[in-house]
Amino acid sequence: MLSETVTQAVQQASEGISIEISTILKFGIGMAFVMFIIYLLAELTPKIAKRTDKFLEKHRPAKNKDDRTHEVKSIYDMPDKK
Repeated sequence: MLSETVTQAVQQASEGISIEISTILKFGIGMAFVMFIIYLLAELTPKIAKRTDKFLEKHRPAKNKDDRTHEVKSIYDMPDKK
């Protein structure tokens, strides 16, 4: 729908016909809606990440004391046994 109105506006402008105000308003409202969605995603992402981190802390399995994998820096650097 939005692409049709933009296409119509371009065609009218190329023909020398003035663009109607309603077409400009539809396009402007569409762009404002897209920007609003981007804003909401930018605001909600840290909050969702915080909740996800809390959830993972509660449901993460307990670490084994003999497990040394948290000390591994790469696949070739297994730490020495103590």
